[in-house]
Formats: sequence, C-alpha cells, structure tokens
Amino acid sequence: MLLAAILLTFFLPALTWAQLSAEQALSVWQVQDPQPSHDGRRVAFTATEPVRGARGSRNVWMYDAATGQVNQFTKAGSDSAPRWSPDDKRMAFLSNRAGRPQIFLSTLDRSDPVQVTHSAGGVSLFEWSPDGKEIAFVSPEPEPEKENARDKDNDAQVITVVGGSDVPSSI
Repeated sequence: MLLAAILLTFFLPALTWAQLSAEQALSVWQVQDPQPSHDGRRVAFTATEPVRGARGSRNVWMYDAATGQVNQFTKAGSDSAPRWSPDDKRMAFLSNRAGRPQIFLSTLDRSDPVQVTHSAGGVSLFEWSPDGKEIAFVSPEPEPEKENARDKDNDAQVITVVGGSDVPSSI
C-alpha cells in the first residue's frame, strides 16, 4: 500500500490528482520530502497516513533500493524532515513528541531517538555540517515571557553532535 502511494506521488500526473474527490484525496497516503542517502542505496521520506479521526499519523519511512523493501523508521506519529548524516550512519528528523518540533537523532538500527534540541520556539529547518559534527538549525523567536539570554535578532543556531557515528547522550 505504501509503495503504491510512493509511486503515485512521484509518477502520477498532476491532472489525475485534480480528478480526485475530497474524500478520495483524504484516503490516500501522502509522501513528502524524499531524501536519498549519500551512497544512493536508500531513500528516507515522510509518509502521512490517511486521516482517521482528528488527524493522520506522520512518520519517517525508508526505502532500500537493494531489497525493494519499504520500512517504517519512526513510530511516534509526529515525525518529519528526515536528513542523513554525511556518513549515512545516522538520521536526524523533526518530531513533535516533546511538544514543539525538535531535532531527534537516531542510528539506523532504530535505537531510541535522542532529542538534541530543546528550543522554546521549536525548530523549523535544519541541516548537517559536511563533516557530520554539527547541525545548524533555525528556530522561531520564543514568546517574550519565555525568552532567554540569546540574541533577539538571531534565529539561526548550531549544535555540536559528538562521537562520530554514535548518537550523543546529551547536548
């Protein structure tokens, strides 16, 4: 089912989507933000299940080109924006599991993800450094009553991700 959604998303002409009713459109998996690994062997992407009740579940999935298998990488129901580390051994992604969107980091064995940001305003964008030792991110200004000592005009920040291919225990 999910593989079909991937194929439909990437290869179905836009005109065909325009022919779907609102009910049909809400019953289709939505696949977004495909991110090929640097070695080209896998593709991570965000998949949103059809809405059931108030909202749909959104998680990171992974396609393995060698096996043709598609597997769910995260299961929290609020994860998106997967980004491969430069060595393809770790995956960073955004998750609302702690409230506002924060960056979480996991090894590819799907070990418990570690939250690496604690930004009061949440995180909107992020990117790995070329050497994989840091992650730069953009965070909206926190509400004035929650503001800390950081510069009011600076939304961009950098965190250091320590330990090579290991997930940091804390930042």
